[in-house]
Amino acid sequence: MLHAAVFRSAKPHGRIRRIITAKAAALPGVVGVFTAVDLAGFLKPIRPRIGALPGFENFLQLPIATDEVRYVGEPIAVVA
Repeated sequence: MLHAAVFRSAKPHGRIRRIITAKAAALPGVVGVFTAVDLAGFLKPIRPRIGALPGFENFLQLPIATDEVRYVGEPIAVVA
């Protein structure tokens, strides 16, 4: 059994310039560290969890940030 920890954005908006995963990957027990680059072939857009609201545009987004974060708490990386 693996456990996963999700690293989430602390910023409401920002550009992702790089994600350095080497230190996390070197920790004992870590099987892998995954970012959008690592998961590119598997990522599929997901629908928002709330229903359509008047005046709001429903858009699909990827489950992990790629080039920028758009809200506090958006997933950036996953450590297994």
